[in-house]
Amino acid sequence: METVQDLQGSSKRVLPIRSTEEIRQMLGTKPVNLDIIRDPAIYKQEQEKIFRKTWLKVATTWEVANPGDWKVKELAVCDASVIIARGKDGVIRAFHNVCTHRGNKVIPTTEFETFGHSRANVITCRFHGWVFGTNGDLRSVPMKEEFAEIDTKCLSLREIQCDVWEGFVFINFDKKPEQSLKEYLGGFGELFAGYPYAESTTAYRYSTVLDCNWKVALYAFSEGYHVPTIHAGSLPGFSGIEHTNYRILGPHASSAIYGGGMDTADSTQKFDTLLHSAATHKPHPEQLPGGINAEGRSDFQFELPSVFPNFIIHLASGCGYPGLSGSVAIRNVC
Repeated sequence: METVQDLQGSSKRVLPIRSTEEIRQMLGTKPVNLDIIRDPAIYKQEQEKIFRKTWLKVATTWEVANPGDWKVKELAVCDASVIIARGKDGVIRAFHNVCTHRGNKVIPTTEFETFGHSRANVITCRFHGWVFGTNGDLRSVPMKEEFAEIDTKCLSLREIQCDVWEGFVFINFDKKPEQSLKEYLGGFGELFAGYPYAESTTAYRYSTVLDCNWKVALYAFSEGYHVPTIHAGSLPGFSGIEHTNYRILGPHASSAIYGGGMDTADSTQKFDTLLHSAATHKPHPEQLPGGINAEGRSDFQFELPSVFPNFIIHLASGCGYPGLSGSVAIRNVC
């Protein structure tokens, strides 16, 4: 058991670190029923009971940094297209990307994420020219006088519950969520608060579509077992890892990866040297939240915080193997 300290030294709740044996006792060691990753009926229940009822990470505040900035996130798992916009008042809101006139997409999309900016803080549906503010209000209806009866006050974009934690934007499709975002994150939100996530301003982005159940993708990024094999090209001679410091925080989890010695490919070593020579990108273990690598081990690679069901952070703060000298890696499962 430990009392976690934040970056300012304030005490937080006691969050236990579990051993491998404790985790096995808690979760069991029997083979997992494969129906949970291949039965369409179970997936249908997950869509209804998890993804439409749970807080989902969909954006960051720095993606919609200024009033008028917007992002559209396609969430196939929820059969939804979502607009995340920063209003003229600076507030970030989320809406269904559906025009309240004929149900067309207000903002057309071709990718799973689309970004844009409205200088006038309005979004216009191309079909009939209905104009909505970035706060969701219906601002203008062309030829309004031709409608026998129309109440524009009830035709705003349909808003979705939206909240922010540490610069990460979450939504919940439930009109009256059982928990606030703060309540849902619980001890996880406390443990990983205070890190300067938004300072990771140099970003590299990639995406892919995997023909698998969402949990298969989630599991692949929640373990280090694959590192010596799948990453052998960039980390030849990797002598193995120690996966430890397990925490179960409600539906969320975290653990730490420590690594032994390794050789590196020339290209990886050059990249590592370049980053480590820069004041901004060199290791900053002092920035890690209290309780992460509390022993100050030199072989610390990164922490693996996972917010159920769709958000994983690789928190390294410039530590870790060559090529992971950046502050944070963010993975969205959907």
